[in-house]
Amino acid sequence: MNGPPPASQPVHVTVQIVVLFVLCGLSFLTLLSVALNVAMMVTRYHPMLTPAHSSYDMGRQVGHWIGLAMPAVCAVLNLAWAPINAWGLMRRRSWAATSTMVFWGLSIVTVCCAPFGIYGIIAMTRPSVRSWLSSPPP
Repeated sequence: MNGPPPASQPVHVTVQIVVLFVLCGLSFLTLLSVALNVAMMVTRYHPMLTPAHSSYDMGRQVGHWIGLAMPAVCAVLNLAWAPINAWGLMRRRSWAATSTMVFWGLSIVTVCCAPFGIYGIIAMTRPSVRSWLSSPPP
């Protein structure tokens, strides 16, 4: 079904832009949460900051820090990449669909964003979205 591109922005593109901006807000809140947790740990006694006396304690400490680092890293990547994708979709750039699909593909790994990732990939592969993004803006 290769016809002329739709004149107006497809609804799937609008939904993607909204979801990407909402994800930016949630990522900012995630970073704030991690910062508050680290601040609370270092400003008062916390068992994860005491020297490990056994391999069990060491494992708990490593797991605790990984549990703080992973959401922070994901949030920073989201804050850097999601607005670029949203901007590309708003400006009707042809690379935006591919970048958004890669972004959502990587977000599926985080499990909590899997439904958004699956929808994002399906939405960006729709012929109407592809043809709208590949046509020059009016």
